[in-house]
Amino acid sequence: MKDIIAVAPVYAYALMPKHFHFLIQIKTGSNEKLASQAFSNLFNSYVKAFNKQQNKSGSLSRRKFRKKLKVSSI
Repeated sequence: MKDIIAVAPVYAYALMPKHFHFLIQIKTGSNEKLASQAFSNLFNSYVKAFNKQQNKSGSLSRRKFRKKLKVSSI
């Protein structure tokens, strides 16, 4: 998580039964690819830990994560 906070502070998150949401802002001057890689690393480590705990293998979701641009008028 520290890798994510370094490039994109997390303002809010929602844990749903089958998915989750993060509200982040990429820091000015940060590389968007670095932020994407940080989230990818987080998701991969979570999947590995979950699979180990559940004695399973493979991915947990059907799709890769998605991102949407939210523009604030503040």
